[in-house]
Amino acid sequence: MIARLPKAALVIALPILAVPAFAQDEQPAPTKEEQVEEAEEKVEEKKICKRIAADAASRRRTKVCRTREEWKNFNRDQRRRRN
Repeated sequence: MIARLPKAALVIALPILAVPAFAQDEQPAPTKEEQVEEAEEKVEEKKICKRIAADAASRRRTKVCRTREEWKNFNRDQRRRRN
């Protein structure tokens, strides 16, 4: 039966028949609160890179990447060591 159809009909029909194969189950849209939480998580997970001295005697600096929370803890620990 397909052999009897003109080529133009096949070109038009095949994409239409393929649409259900790509259909996805619709999921409910996230609420505003969920969107805000996701955005906050992404901001927290974002790495911040800085160049810091490897040790007190070295002039060479090393690139270190950490999250915002990790940098807060690092700076707090550095202040404690100085006192």
